[in-house]
Amino acid sequence: MKSTNQDILAPPLVTKPPAPPALLNGIGRVEWRRLVKLFIQEEIYTQFDRAKLLILCIEYQRYIGCIKYINKHGETWEGKNGYVQIRPEATQANKSFVAYVKAAASFGLDPESRSKIKRNTPNKTINNDFEGL
Repeated sequence: MKSTNQDILAPPLVTKPPAPPALLNGIGRVEWRRLVKLFIQEEIYTQFDRAKLLILCIEYQRYIGCIKYINKHGETWEGKNGYVQIRPEATQANKSFVAYVKAAASFGLDPESRSKIKRNTPNKTINNDFEGL
């Protein structure tokens, strides 16, 4: 008997918010708690999503850290040779923003990707091809 997509179990939904990973601090932990609560409410968070959510929160943490630094010290600085240069924090902020947007799309955090998100409805039973043998 040929297996179909319906035969594959969907990963179980997480119903209790997991603690933020130790890699996160400050704003990253706050973002983790906020998003986990939202995703559980929307029934889109499974155990398989933990790593992707961690990436999302790390990039958010980096982005906010860089923006705070830029707000305090400026986006540019004058190098030894007198030329104005972009701070490494500005470059990292841009990279983190792009990575955040990419990861956020997988959770439907923008209007376009939100329309593509399918609710996870875990199967209660498993089709057993060997039943009846």
